[in-house]
Amino acid sequence: MGKAEIEQLKAQIKSKRDAAADGTLQEKAVAPLPKLQMKNRRVLKGHFAKIYAMHWAEGQAAKHNLVSASQDGKLIVWNALSANKVHVIPLRSSWVMTCGFAPSGRKVACGGLDNICSIYNLDSKESSGTKVARELAAHTGYLSCCRFVSDSTILTASGDMTCMLWDVESGANLEQMSEHNGDVMSIAVSPTDRTSFVSGACDATAKIWDTRNSSRSEMTFVGARSRLHQPPSPS
Repeated sequence: MGKAEIEQLKAQIKSKRDAAADGTLQEKAVAPLPKLQMKNRRVLKGHFAKIYAMHWAEGQAAKHNLVSASQDGKLIVWNALSANKVHVIPLRSSWVMTCGFAPSGRKVACGGLDNICSIYNLDSKESSGTKVARELAAHTGYLSCCRFVSDSTILTASGDMTCMLWDVESGANLEQMSEHNGDVMSIAVSPTDRTSFVSGACDATAKIWDTRNSSRSEMTFVGARSRLHQPPSPS
């Protein structure tokens, strides 16, 4: 492909992106928060390599717990008040990039360069430790983010430029969202409406989706361009 063709393709992509944009992040930004006075309350020690992701439990039953994923090949569930380890889960792949708690606090999920979202049931006690309960495999790129919608459904984002909605019990891929033109790096489920979520990608856009109608996004926000995020290298 020649230089002229590349420039023409870039122009076409920009034109389509601008046409899909409903507004900018600056236009929709909320008022700035007051200055925070932050203080270190606890230090959780136990990992032996880079901690790549963390997530608080949302449900009242486990509201003091959080899960951390590290490239030491461990998923650790902590009690943040006591700083004690509640669960230590050995992973099949140490190249983990994301982790997430289910709303009830009874399940955790993780994934990374293995392209798989692994689900663990914290209520299941095996002689060899907590075993993987379900592996969700359909993405063709690394798993960058996973967030439970409910204990029975979970959303995943990937470097294959898609988001997917899964049934946790059956492992079935329920929906696929594929409007982004770059690696999807993050997703967040609405705390007030669990059918809505936002995805952010390396194409410098954030998109709002409704899982009941995932044929197209509900809204697109265009942000500033910056250097693309690179996943960790396994070499």
